[in-house]
Amino acid sequence: MKDYNLNDFAFEKLKECKANSNKVIYFDKIYSKLCRQFSIKKKYCRELLKYFESIGKIEFVKYKGIKIK
Repeated sequence: MKDYNLNDFAFEKLKECKANSNKVIYFDKIYSKLCRQFSIKKKYCRELLKYFESIGKIEFVKYKGIKIK
């Protein structure tokens, strides 16, 4: 059984967000899911997304949202 940390759990919740036909998950859906689930502000949610980008799990789509790799 794999040990999960909070970031792994947050990434699993991020993957639950519905993507559009271009596989983009919009920021409003991300904020709604993660900010409510973890009781964090948008600022910390953005930092979490930047962390996911730095480790290569996501890529940002300018002015729209993210794509999961």
